[in-house]
Amino acid sequence: MISAEQPIRRFPTLSGQNLEGRKFEIPGDLAGELNLVVVAFLQDQQTDVDAWLKAIELVDYPNVEAYEIPLLRRLPRFYQRRLNEGMAEGIPDQKAREHTITVYTNRRAFLQSAGLHNEKEVWATLIRRDGTVLWTHLGRPTSMAIADLRQSLTE
Repeated sequence: MISAEQPIRRFPTLSGQNLEGRKFEIPGDLAGELNLVVVAFLQDQQTDVDAWLKAIELVDYPNVEAYEIPLLRRLPRFYQRRLNEGMAEGIPDQKAREHTITVYTNRRAFLQSAGLHNEKEVWATLIRRDGTVLWTHLGRPTSMAIADLRQSLTE
């Protein structure tokens, strides 16, 4: 189910750092052969992100990794470090910190490259490590979206 304005076939390349301090080139450095990437644009979208991450746990596919990517506007490095440290302090689970990759970038350029029209909803997408998009959905997980995701995982 591709619900972006213009369906994309490749996930945009991003550079970021997880909350444990490891640098990532996305999508190539993601651990799974398949990766559910949930991109959040606003702090109040955390509930939707958490719902997606919980939904993928229920899917139970061992070759799938799930990542949260807070996509933030560019900030000076000092502020990036402070913001990352604050987020890390709020997440007690090490695996969750390892799978939360903050990206500081031009959000408008990202939205355009991803075929998205606004930042009002989270963007969940299933991608291969090479960046091929297999499935994508805007907004919170619904039973139909989860069923579509499961179907994409079995194809």
